[in-house]
Amino acid sequence: MMQTRWLLATVAVVASILVAFNLRGALNLRLSSDDHVALSGQPPSTLPRGGGGANRLVSSMSSPGQQGERKQRSIVLIHVGKTGGETVRHTLKITCDMRKNPVQQKLCKDSFANNKTESALSRHTIGTLHCDLLLPIDSLERATTLLWTLRNPLDRVVSWFHYMNPANCRPHVDYHSTACNTNRSIVASLQKKNKKGSKWPVKFFGCFPTMNHFGDALVVPGSDGSTSTNNNNNCSQIAWRTIAGEASASSGHVYFNYKHYWRETMEKYKNKEVWVLRTEHLWEDMIHVERLLLSNSNRTVSHQLSQKHNVTHGSEGHVQRDQLSTGGLRRLCCALRD
Repeated sequence: MMQTRWLLATVAVVASILVAFNLRGALNLRLSSDDHVALSGQPPSTLPRGGGGANRLVSSMSSPGQQGERKQRSIVLIHVGKTGGETVRHTLKITCDMRKNPVQQKLCKDSFANNKTESALSRHTIGTLHCDLLLPIDSLERATTLLWTLRNPLDRVVSWFHYMNPANCRPHVDYHSTACNTNRSIVASLQKKNKKGSKWPVKFFGCFPTMNHFGDALVVPGSDGSTSTNNNNNCSQIAWRTIAGEASASSGHVYFNYKHYWRETMEKYKNKEVWVLRTEHLWEDMIHVERLLLSNSNRTVSHQLSQKHNVTHGSEGHVQRDQLSTGGLRRLCCALRD
């Protein structure tokens, strides 16, 4: 019963986000007899017509048949934070030039030296958008196709919280991790060494040491019939501003939310083709995209994709990974819908 409620809440949140930003129309989310491939892996005839909950995230990817690789497509990866985009980026040759360290650049390029190891997806990708960084800067204008990474919105926020949480700073493992950067920012603020920096980290994590504290604060003041202190009211305001993407840019991937990426892409470029990679089915969807881009679906998928190497920011080593209570999940779901 609990899993059913959670799934219904997830579908409701995803659908509300798609409605809010007109994604259902913009993502070509239609199922017709002309569709060649669907990201779900099911033949088009087995998919429901309309309604379909999670299947609304299934993007139709039909295209005119032609001989050879479908070279007319040029793709920009829309890497929404905390959706598995780092894994996708590591399969794309274009991201080699985006690495600051020359040694890392060379190692990256060497891994693509043999063209047989480079995927069709990599060959077709001409740029990436992540947060407010678009590289190359004209790639969106030149692109025919926007490839979004999307995730269950509840999971994305939980992942973001643990990624930012200073309690997950392990300087001996990764001194420059986001959690450690947050920790240093808080220490500097408390020692009054960070007069010009953002005060968001010290305020937010001062209110919410755990994800459950954050979820509990996402309640409309007075709606539970309780009387709150000024401090609780202030923390509730911080929680609501943060989840709405209205806090400081230092709040990271909740500031650069779906609405941000919508405005930077589909609001400006209304006629682009849009595909989706779902975090929960990332490799399955990437392989479907790969086969779509190839002229022959029987052609071997590149070793780079078939080995399915996940790249993370160290989440497997987080020591503070509390899960939201049922009430916290419900409040977070409602906050995202609002």
